[in-house]
Amino acid sequence: MPIPGGQRVTTANLRYAEAYLNHMNGNIAGLAATYGFHIATPEESEALFKSQIMRQEGTSTVPLFEADDMIFLNQTSTGANALALLRQMYDLYKPNGDGVLVSSVHGRKIGFYYLPNGETDKSKALYLISFKIRGREDWRDTLMSGVGYQDKSSEQIERDIITVVDREIQQAVRGK
Repeated sequence: MPIPGGQRVTTANLRYAEAYLNHMNGNIAGLAATYGFHIATPEESEALFKSQIMRQEGTSTVPLFEADDMIFLNQTSTGANALALLRQMYDLYKPNGDGVLVSSVHGRKIGFYYLPNGETDKSKALYLISFKIRGREDWRDTLMSGVGYQDKSSEQIERDIITVVDREIQQAVRGK
């Protein structure tokens, strides 16, 4: 039997976490800008999500824009910088090592997209990779959400992610 008022408390915590994440969007945008990236504002994210633009993933068609945080890279971006931003975002979701917020956003999706310099229409972006915040203390699980399960250390997975993002950017630049 649930605790009286328990659902209200859970709902209130979730709403607080969502409001805090929207508030953090400015911080994330500032971090992204240090790498020459752009992050979609909450309004842009909502419009892109509602656009229902689809992309091919294997034999399936899936929404292009399904991430909670949409980060746009360009031809001068690097996998190392994308990984550094992902790590900084993960740390923002876990302020002062406190896992309360990150557990509230379990499953929050961070998507990286390619958009050439000078292009302002974000609906023309190409999907690169995405990650889901997995748990309070598991950076490795968050990393594996982007590249699949691997029996490797976090450091090895980070190197793999850098390689994958660099390759995806180069393929996008070449139009593949």
